[in-house]
Amino acid sequence: MPDALSPDESSDAPLPTPPSEPADPRGPGGPPIDLSAEVDLGSWARFTPDLAAFLDRRARAGHGAGTGLTVLLTAPAPVVGTDRPDSSEQTRSGLSGLLRRRRRREPSPEVPGVVLVVRDEGVEVVVPVLDARGRVLLGDRETSLLRALGWAGQGTEVMSRLLPGGAQAAETVTRVLIEVLGVAHPADLDWLVDAQP
Repeated sequence: MPDALSPDESSDAPLPTPPSEPADPRGPGGPPIDLSAEVDLGSWARFTPDLAAFLDRRARAGHGAGTGLTVLLTAPAPVVGTDRPDSSEQTRSGLSGLLRRRRRREPSPEVPGVVLVVRDEGVEVVVPVLDARGRVLLGDRETSLLRALGWAGQGTEVMSRLLPGGAQAAETVTRVLIEVLGVAHPADLDWLVDAQP
Protein backbone atom coordinates (compact mmCIF):
# COMPACT_ATOMS: atom_id res chain seq x y z
CA MET A 1 0.00 0.00 0.00
CA PRO A 2 1.61 3.32 -1.00
CA ASP A 3 2.31 5.92 1.61
CA ALA A 4 0.02 8.91 1.73
CA LEU A 5 1.57 12.11 0.48
CA SER A 6 2.23 14.84 2.95
CA PRO A 7 0.97 18.32 2.08
CA ASP A 8 4.52 19.34 1.10
CA GLU A 9 5.03 16.48 -1.36
CA SER A 10 3.81 16.49 -4.92
CA SER A 11 2.57 13.69 -7.10
CA ASP A 12 2.81 13.08 -10.80
CA ALA A 13 -0.98 13.04 -11.11
CA PRO A 14 -2.36 16.05 -12.92
CA LEU A 15 -4.01 18.67 -10.79
CA PRO A 16 -7.74 18.97 -11.20
CA THR A 17 -8.64 21.80 -13.50
CA PRO A 18 -11.11 24.37 -12.30
CA PRO A 19 -14.39 24.48 -14.18
CA SER A 20 -14.13 26.60 -17.26
CA GLU A 21 -15.59 30.06 -17.00
CA PRO A 22 -18.89 30.51 -18.78
CA ALA A 23 -18.74 32.20 -22.13
CA ASP A 24 -19.42 35.91 -22.15
CA PRO A 25 -23.22 35.94 -22.23
CA ARG A 26 -23.34 38.94 -24.51
CA GLY A 27 -21.05 38.12 -27.38
CA PRO A 28 -18.56 35.34 -28.06
CA GLY A 29 -15.24 36.37 -29.51
CA GLY A 30 -16.03 40.05 -29.46
CA PRO A 31 -17.16 42.88 -27.28
CA PRO A 32 -20.27 42.29 -25.19
CA ILE A 33 -23.56 43.18 -26.82
CA ASP A 34 -24.93 46.23 -25.02
CA LEU A 35 -28.61 46.31 -25.87
CA SER A 36 -28.89 49.97 -24.88
CA ALA A 37 -26.28 50.78 -27.55
CA GLU A 38 -28.27 48.83 -30.17
CA VAL A 39 -31.84 49.71 -29.16
CA ASP A 40 -33.05 53.18 -28.15
CA LEU A 41 -34.64 52.92 -24.71
CA GLY A 42 -35.78 56.56 -24.75
CA SER A 43 -39.38 55.89 -25.82
CA TRP A 44 -41.60 53.09 -27.05
CA ALA A 45 -41.79 54.82 -30.45
CA ARG A 46 -38.02 54.42 -30.87
CA PHE A 47 -37.65 51.14 -28.95
CA THR A 48 -39.89 49.06 -31.23
CA PRO A 49 -38.27 49.80 -34.63
CA ASP A 50 -34.78 49.62 -33.12
CA LEU A 51 -35.51 46.21 -31.57
CA ALA A 52 -36.89 45.03 -34.93
CA ALA A 53 -33.76 46.17 -36.77
CA PHE A 54 -31.51 44.58 -34.11
CA LEU A 55 -33.29 41.22 -34.40
CA ASP A 56 -33.25 41.31 -38.21
CA ARG A 57 -29.53 42.23 -38.28
CA ARG A 58 -28.73 39.31 -35.98
CA ALA A 59 -30.87 36.94 -38.08
CA ARG A 60 -29.07 37.99 -41.29
CA ALA A 61 -25.67 37.65 -39.60
CA GLY A 62 -26.52 34.13 -38.39
CA HIS A 63 -25.68 30.98 -40.23
CA GLY A 64 -26.45 27.30 -39.84
CA ALA A 65 -28.98 26.32 -37.19
CA GLY A 66 -30.23 29.70 -36.00
CA THR A 67 -28.12 32.60 -34.90
CA GLY A 68 -27.79 31.63 -31.27
CA LEU A 69 -29.17 34.98 -30.12
CA THR A 70 -31.44 35.09 -27.09
CA VAL A 71 -32.70 38.33 -25.57
CA LEU A 72 -34.37 38.45 -22.16
CA LEU A 73 -36.37 41.58 -21.30
CA THR A 74 -37.76 41.79 -17.76
CA ALA A 75 -40.33 44.06 -16.17
CA PRO A 76 -39.21 46.26 -13.27
CA ALA A 77 -41.59 44.61 -10.76
CA PRO A 78 -43.75 41.51 -10.28
CA VAL A 79 -47.30 41.73 -11.65
CA VAL A 80 -48.91 39.02 -9.50
CA GLY A 81 -49.67 39.86 -5.90
CA THR A 82 -49.53 43.60 -6.57
CA ASP A 83 -52.22 46.26 -6.38
CA ARG A 84 -53.03 45.84 -10.08
CA PRO A 85 -56.56 44.61 -10.66
CA ASP A 86 -56.51 40.93 -11.49
CA SER A 87 -59.51 38.91 -12.56
CA SER A 88 -58.27 36.05 -10.38
CA GLU A 89 -58.67 38.27 -7.31
CA GLN A 90 -62.28 39.17 -8.02
CA THR A 91 -64.96 37.38 -6.03
CA ARG A 92 -66.22 34.32 -7.84
CA SER A 93 -69.36 32.51 -6.94
CA GLY A 94 -70.29 28.91 -7.35
CA LEU A 95 -68.17 25.83 -7.87
CA SER A 96 -65.76 27.43 -10.37
CA GLY A 97 -64.89 30.16 -7.85
CA LEU A 98 -64.27 27.59 -5.14
CA LEU A 99 -62.05 25.49 -7.40
CA ARG A 100 -60.01 28.51 -8.54
CA ARG A 101 -59.41 29.66 -4.97
CA ARG A 102 -58.46 26.15 -3.94
CA ARG A 103 -55.80 25.56 -6.61
CA ARG A 104 -54.28 29.03 -6.56
CA ARG A 105 -50.48 28.88 -6.61
CA GLU A 106 -48.09 31.02 -4.65
CA PRO A 107 -47.14 34.30 -6.38
CA SER A 108 -43.52 34.56 -7.46
CA PRO A 109 -41.32 37.30 -6.02
CA GLU A 110 -39.39 37.25 -9.32
CA VAL A 111 -40.07 39.72 -12.10
CA PRO A 112 -41.82 38.50 -15.26
CA GLY A 113 -40.25 38.86 -18.65
CA VAL A 114 -40.20 38.07 -22.34
CA VAL A 115 -37.61 35.86 -24.05
CA LEU A 116 -36.82 36.35 -27.74
CA VAL A 117 -34.90 33.60 -29.56
CA VAL A 118 -33.72 34.28 -33.12
CA ARG A 119 -34.10 31.09 -35.18
CA ASP A 120 -33.77 30.21 -38.87
CA GLU A 121 -37.56 30.15 -39.24
CA GLY A 122 -38.17 33.45 -37.43
CA VAL A 123 -38.18 34.88 -33.94
CA GLU A 124 -39.68 32.79 -31.15
CA VAL A 125 -41.16 34.90 -28.37
CA VAL A 126 -41.74 33.13 -25.05
CA VAL A 127 -43.46 34.50 -21.96
CA PRO A 128 -42.97 32.34 -18.83
CA VAL A 129 -46.14 31.95 -16.74
CA LEU A 130 -44.44 30.15 -13.83
CA ASP A 131 -40.97 30.59 -12.38
CA ALA A 132 -38.48 27.72 -11.97
CA ARG A 133 -40.06 26.77 -8.62
CA GLY A 134 -43.61 26.64 -10.01
CA ARG A 135 -44.70 29.96 -8.52
CA VAL A 136 -46.94 32.27 -10.54
CA LEU A 137 -45.31 35.01 -12.63
CA LEU A 138 -48.49 35.80 -14.59
CA GLY A 139 -51.99 35.57 -13.14
CA ASP A 140 -55.35 34.95 -14.79
CA ARG A 141 -55.59 38.56 -15.97
CA GLU A 142 -52.21 38.44 -17.73
CA THR A 143 -52.73 35.03 -19.34
CA SER A 144 -56.20 36.10 -20.54
CA LEU A 145 -54.67 39.20 -22.14
CA LEU A 146 -52.02 37.07 -23.85
CA ARG A 147 -54.65 34.68 -25.22
CA ALA A 148 -56.65 37.66 -26.51
CA LEU A 149 -53.49 38.79 -28.33
CA GLY A 150 -53.17 35.37 -30.03
CA TRP A 151 -50.79 33.56 -27.71
CA ALA A 152 -50.90 29.81 -27.13
CA GLY A 153 -49.90 28.02 -23.97
CA GLN A 154 -47.40 25.17 -23.77
CA GLY A 155 -48.81 23.43 -20.73
CA THR A 156 -49.16 25.85 -17.85
CA GLU A 157 -45.56 27.00 -17.68
CA VAL A 158 -45.05 29.22 -20.75
CA MET A 159 -46.92 30.92 -23.58
CA SER A 160 -45.19 31.36 -26.92
CA ARG A 161 -45.42 32.53 -30.51
CA LEU A 162 -43.19 32.05 -33.53
CA LEU A 163 -43.13 35.20 -35.65
CA PRO A 164 -41.63 35.50 -39.14
CA GLY A 165 -39.33 38.46 -38.53
CA GLY A 166 -37.97 41.16 -36.28
CA ALA A 167 -40.69 43.73 -37.02
CA GLN A 168 -43.53 41.42 -35.97
CA ALA A 169 -41.59 40.20 -32.93
CA ALA A 170 -40.72 43.73 -31.78
CA GLU A 171 -44.32 44.93 -32.19
CA THR A 172 -45.64 41.91 -30.30
CA VAL A 173 -43.08 42.24 -27.50
CA THR A 174 -43.85 45.94 -27.09
CA ARG A 175 -47.57 45.17 -26.69
CA VAL A 176 -46.84 42.46 -24.12
CA LEU A 177 -44.50 44.71 -22.14
CA ILE A 178 -47.01 47.58 -22.05
CA GLU A 179 -50.42 45.86 -21.95
CA VAL A 180 -49.63 42.66 -20.04
CA LEU A 181 -46.59 43.39 -17.88
CA GLY A 182 -47.41 47.05 -17.26
CA VAL A 183 -43.98 48.43 -18.18
CA ALA A 184 -44.42 52.21 -18.34
CA HIS A 185 -41.21 53.08 -20.19
CA PRO A 186 -38.54 51.04 -22.00
CA ALA A 187 -35.84 52.55 -19.77
CA ASP A 188 -37.48 50.61 -16.90
CA LEU A 189 -36.60 47.28 -18.54
CA ASP A 190 -33.76 45.07 -17.42
CA TRP A 191 -32.20 42.95 -20.13
CA LEU A 192 -29.70 40.22 -20.90
CA VAL A 193 -28.38 39.26 -24.33
CA ASP A 194 -26.96 35.78 -24.85
CA ALA A 195 -25.20 35.30 -28.17
CA GLN A 196 -23.81 31.80 -28.68
CA PRO A 197 -21.85 30.78 -31.77
